[in-house]
Amino acid sequence: MGPLDGVKVLEWGDVVTAPYCGKLLADLGAEVIKIELPGHGDKSRSIGPFFKDIPGLNRSGLFLYLNTNKLGVTLDPSTESGREIFLDLISKTDVVLENQPVDYRDSIGLSYDTLRKTNPGVILVSISPFGETGPYRNYQATDFIISQMGGPGYLQPGREEASVDHPPVRPGGRQGDFSTALAAAGSVMHGLFQRQKTSEGCH
Repeated sequence: MGPLDGVKVLEWGDVVTAPYCGKLLADLGAEVIKIELPGHGDKSRSIGPFFKDIPGLNRSGLFLYLNTNKLGVTLDPSTESGREIFLDLISKTDVVLENQPVDYRDSIGLSYDTLRKTNPGVILVSISPFGETGPYRNYQATDFIISQMGGPGYLQPGREEASVDHPPVRPGGRQGDFSTALAAAGSVMHGLFQRQKTSEGCH
């Protein structure tokens, strides 16, 4: 039992940001269905640490941690049959989490407007390095870049000496990714509260 019992979430994302957000929602009681591409699945499956230091698709500690309490489906929404299945899942879903490249959804016919026609109450949470609009919208980024552009890197000891001889200090762990996922989880909660009042979804 949890505060999100009865909420259905479709997670369409790789590595940390969308999966950690999905994990938080699952831990609060939501039913989370994780989408993985056929073949290689989530990229975090290839990121260590690995159990007994032996790499393998089912041995990544990062993947296992991020994906507890979830259901899973293998699906490629860019194919015609995959898109049909995706939209069928949307019709029964409250929240969609995604961290795809900014223009990718639209390019395969899965824009927010399309999702809203299928399910007017769906809440779409898009996680991207530099937002959906603006001059950096199509830039890609790693956790290190987000930490430097977003501020945490500036707060690290040694920043005063940063130069060619002293490169930027990397914050420990994946702080940029995990803090982004926390913000996304907060956005999900806001979307759910708004829908209680308006009966409409949002992006």
